[in-house]
Amino acid sequence: MDKTKQNGKTCLVIPHEGKTFEIKYPLFKGVYDDQSTRTYADVAKQIDKAGLKRPNSTQVASLLYYASQNPNRKYGKEIISALRNYQFCEFTGNLQLLKSNEEISNGIILDSDSQNLKFDENGKLIMDKSSLIKRLQENDENVKFVPYDFIKLDYPNGFKNNRYMKARYGEEGVEKMAELIRKYSDHPDWGFWETAPLYGDVAHISTTLNSGVSLRRSNYSGPCESYSFGIINKK
Repeated sequence: MDKTKQNGKTCLVIPHEGKTFEIKYPLFKGVYDDQSTRTYADVAKQIDKAGLKRPNSTQVASLLYYASQNPNRKYGKEIISALRNYQFCEFTGNLQLLKSNEEISNGIILDSDSQNLKFDENGKLIMDKSSLIKRLQENDENVKFVPYDFIKLDYPNGFKNNRYMKARYGEEGVEKMAELIRKYSDHPDWGFWETAPLYGDVAHISTTLNSGVSLRRSNYSGPCESYSFGIINKK
């Protein structure tokens, strides 16, 4: 894996959608044990405190895929090991809308602006419906709406062609995630195959090869066994 040094810290250069981004290594840990308890929001705070950007789903896909191309090198091996045993936090917000008479309803609004995600004092993810709909109507490229027709997937083509997964990972990212499933999942016939709707709620999302792509309710503010990384801001 291509790496550089910045202030004595290891930085990894990750190919992404025809460009690159750099992350500082090692990963941030949301793993909990007898000595520490960290939530999804706490992982975000760790990244923010380090002066780095949180990764959205497309960037997580690029890191994991790049690690999978270098499985025998130190960093690739460590990243894939973390993925197989824990989860990776993806800072893409999901606002889930009930079926109603409103123009936009019965689906999920995704916000891939990772720095835009806010948390309350209890670590719950906060997303404002009216501002998201306004951004959607203004064609903000970070905001997408997907109706609830994506619940069950058939692997692998159902995953790659699923509208929700495409909105979440992008055209390039969804191909990368499908390849990761094929290569590493112990149960490729069901891993990453279902996303349950949580009507009227907000969710953060994460990936793991052992229990699939998941949406977790925002009111879950307890420990999360997760990893994530920080992206270096380019000025």
